[in-house]
Amino acid sequence: MLTVTDVDRGRLLARERVEPGALVVLTYVHSTEGRPVRATLRVEADRTLRLVETAYPSVGPGLPPLGPPGTWAIEGGEIVDRAVRPPLPELRLRAVPRTQHRLVMPSGRALDLGTLVPPGDAVRLAVE
Repeated sequence: MLTVTDVDRGRLLARERVEPGALVVLTYVHSTEGRPVRATLRVEADRTLRLVETAYPSVGPGLPPLGPPGTWAIEGGEIVDRAVRPPLPELRLRAVPRTQHRLVMPSGRALDLGTLVPPGDAVRLAVE
């Protein structure tokens, strides 16, 4: 079960049954660069999340440095980073209106996190 929780208030924001291989997409406006970022996470069989792709328009502070050739490409005017990353037991972020965090669940359901929690509240994404 994929859960999205407002950590600070202890509220369940969303819950969805998922299978290994399901994809979750997080989009946001980078707080320093002011540019859109898209992160795609895959649900693993061991109930972890793995970042499989990050797409962003330019390199800058707080964005991943480019890895070795073959781990990234320029596609549609964006840098698409597909470097292998370690699995995450959960993903936490702080949603604020300026960054426009939006989470698209495997079913296609979209959550505008900045409207679901007070500014600065921690949001937790995990597979339970």
